[in-house]
Amino acid sequence: MGKGLASSSADLVATARAISSCFHLSIPSSLLATLMCRVEPSDGVMYPGVVSFYHRQGRLREFLGMLPPLTIVGIDEGGEVDTLQFNTVPKAFTHTEELEYQHLLEVLSDALRQQNVRLIGQIATRSAVLNQKRNPKQTLGEVMALCQEVGGLGVVTAHSGTCLGILFSPEDPNYPHHVQMAQTSLAKLSGTISIYHAFQAAKVKEEEEYATQKYA
Repeated sequence: MGKGLASSSADLVATARAISSCFHLSIPSSLLATLMCRVEPSDGVMYPGVVSFYHRQGRLREFLGMLPPLTIVGIDEGGEVDTLQFNTVPKAFTHTEELEYQHLLEVLSDALRQQNVRLIGQIATRSAVLNQKRNPKQTLGEVMALCQEVGGLGVVTAHSGTCLGILFSPEDPNYPHHVQMAQTSLAKLSGTISIYHAFQAAKVKEEEEYATQKYA
């Protein structure tokens, strides 16, 4: 809670889908998004894959694509960020920043279509740096330096939370070694290391089919 990992959004989506499954109801993702944003600003986790999403209005902007296999070796700087309070603070963006964010979004869409993990890493890193003005991470500079040392793709941060980490591709021949190096290096910054893996579309589909069969 308060880590910026969309746990509250995930809880709401899981609850709504459990109810819809139990009572054989149809709850469109668009309606679910609208209802959730009446509770609090929400991530677009009710949609599959990667989306650009208006988190205050609860409205889908665009489906960008599915993530390639990715791993994050991450740390938590501690504390919590209150999502409701965080979103009440005005966040002014300069015209230059708006143009850069728009460009990053366009490049990210291309990177996802191409499954270009290095480009995804570069965009994530730049986004993390830009977010320092709004929710700074004390160890970002050190984690970026470590990313270079351990062969990471880039750095990703929780924009409204306390976590950050280094991206890796499981398809890298040196993946096990690089991940182990990252764990060892990051442990010097934080005692607790978390590892996250991106779900693949096929894997998600298999799990959904299994759940449907199990609870039918």
